[in-house]
Amino acid sequence: MKFNRAIRGVIVIEGHVQGLANTRALGRSGIPVVVVSEHDCIAHYSKYCLKFLKCPEYLSTEFVDFLIQLAVNEGMQDWVLIPSNDHAVYNLSKNYKRIKKYFKVISPEPENLEKIYNKELLLKLCWELNVLVPQSWFPVNAIDIECSDFAF
Repeated sequence: MKFNRAIRGVIVIEGHVQGLANTRALGRSGIPVVVVSEHDCIAHYSKYCLKFLKCPEYLSTEFVDFLIQLAVNEGMQDWVLIPSNDHAVYNLSKNYKRIKKYFKVISPEPENLEKIYNKELLLKLCWELNVLVPQSWFPVNAIDIECSDFAF
């Protein structure tokens, strides 16, 4: 199925629980939805999923190439990418400059993503901003664990 370039839609990446919710909400609003996932998923079977495609591993270079081929070959230029998976978000961010030539990207640029994707950096940022977070500890090796008085 090739899409009319005048019509814009959404590509939901990873169609399990969050992806299904996105597919339903967007589809109910009349927005065309295509779901791509590494494996078969429940969003594939939603009546709002116009097309389902299996894709390469989210962290791979092939995944980005796959998405670009969708834009070019299937008439999905300027569609919005909505990733429902941390690995897909990370790869889209890492390839932001390349992907944004073909799609509307809601994933943050790499310098901003790293602050939230890397949990140690996120916790340190929270501490600096006085945001309450659970007590956390980052052992470097087994000796750190053995010598710790960290209470679980």
